[in-house]
Amino acid sequence: MKSLLTCLLTMMAVHVGWAQQSEMEIRRKFPGSKSPARKEMHHLRFAKHILSERCVREARISPEQVKKLRKEFALIDSRMQEFGRKIGENARKQAEIAVNVLTVPGSDPIEMIQLTEEIGRLRTEQAKLSVQVLIVIRDNLEAQQCAKVVEIMREEREKVKRRVEFLRKRRAKGEEE
Repeated sequence: MKSLLTCLLTMMAVHVGWAQQSEMEIRRKFPGSKSPARKEMHHLRFAKHILSERCVREARISPEQVKKLRKEFALIDSRMQEFGRKIGENARKQAEIAVNVLTVPGSDPIEMIQLTEEIGRLRTEQAKLSVQVLIVIRDNLEAQQCAKVVEIMREEREKVKRRVEFLRKRRAKGEEE
């Protein structure tokens, strides 16, 4: 049990680092914009990575486990998309109200504040679903499989970091010339 908990915590740390690395890359491509990063849905990228050919093969994830994981991830994804849709609707309403708050002296911002609170609640629910992805993995894989997945993800993350560094140096070199 202790090794399974350690495996899960390690997997979470790798996932968070991997997601942050990807977030930085998206921000570099789309400076000043938060939208592209949000659309990436890190939980799904993590889930899809677990089901990649390499992870399935090297961690010896059985076809039954893959089927169960896909089913669970699909349920989580549909809920995540629903929350995302609601966030988008509320953000559009917020923008409309913001114009009124800015242009009409004395207008009450309470509806805008309520929408902000609702968006925060929905994002919290999305974050909980991201944790649910980890729980699904923990509950469907053996401890050894989790450990192998963590190892593979670390390798992949390092490979991405090396590639990003190479491209950064190449871009800096091109700008100097």
